[in-house]
Parts: sequence; C-alpha cells; structure tokens
Amino acid sequence: MDDEDSNDMTPDEALQFLKAPEAIMEPGVIEALRFYLEEGSGCTETAIEAVVTGYRAYAQSVNIMSDWLTTLGDVPPEEPVP
Repeated sequence: MDDEDSNDMTPDEALQFLKAPEAIMEPGVIEALRFYLEEGSGCTETAIEAVVTGYRAYAQSVNIMSDWLTTLGDVPPEEPVP
C-alpha cells in the first residue's frame, strides 16, 4: 500500500485490511492502522482486536517445524547458485 492507495482507503477498508489473516505481516499494516485511527477516528481497542484476531503465527510455526526437522537429523537443502 503506497501513499496513493492510502488516500483511496476508507476507514472501513482499513479495518477490513487489519482483520485479514496475518495482516500484521503485511507491509501496509502501519499505514492502515494510522489511517484507521487518525483519519477514520477509529477506536484503538477495535484496531488492536482486529490485528490480534487475524494473527495466525504461520511464519513462526514454519520456523519451529524447520528447527524440529534439523533436530531430527534432516539436512537442509543447499542454497541455489545464483
């Protein structure tokens, strides 16, 4: 989400963005939060609840599973040659 996109966003759209699964991992989350709270006069509690409810911890779960595989003796693939 760049500056042009944020100007087209409504407070309701910003809230829907914040409610999306893993929105906290998206590059535009700070701008959506700012827009919802400042431009849309949104409630801080609602914004926090939206972000927390959508958090699924996919990236962290994958890292844990990768660590388990390494602990169990799996050899990580070699890095591709550029």
